[in-house]
Amino acid sequence: MGNNIDASFDWVTARNSCSVGAVFEKLRLDVKTDVEKRQQLRERNAEFGFLYGFTFASNFSKFSASIERRDGKRHSIIFVLMESCIVVVDENDKELFSASVTVNNDKECVVVVGDEELEQWQFRKKALETLFFPND
Repeated sequence: MGNNIDASFDWVTARNSCSVGAVFEKLRLDVKTDVEKRQQLRERNAEFGFLYGFTFASNFSKFSASIERRDGKRHSIIFVLMESCIVVVDENDKELFSASVTVNNDKECVVVVGDEELEQWQFRKKALETLFFPND
């Protein structure tokens, strides 16, 4: 073992505060902010006004970000709190991916999708980018 190991790091307390429930609640607040920001950044069409709008909905164990177009088509990304993970599904309840949480070797609370460690903003981008920017 090297001399630069921090033996005083309280990983138990860090991991306790990095629970799936705590991360889910932080994601709920951050996705709401993301939706509000994306709604503000919409471009107005000179002839038709806004061609789409973004909404956020939430209940106890789920929350969602949605886009609704003028033609009535609606697409959603839904975050679902499960006992040991967060599942991301579309409006047809098709699972897109699931994530667990942990404290990594850099002492950060991260979201894990497959073998990939993501910061929470990266996880939100993975889930929401095609919803927010469908034509890019």
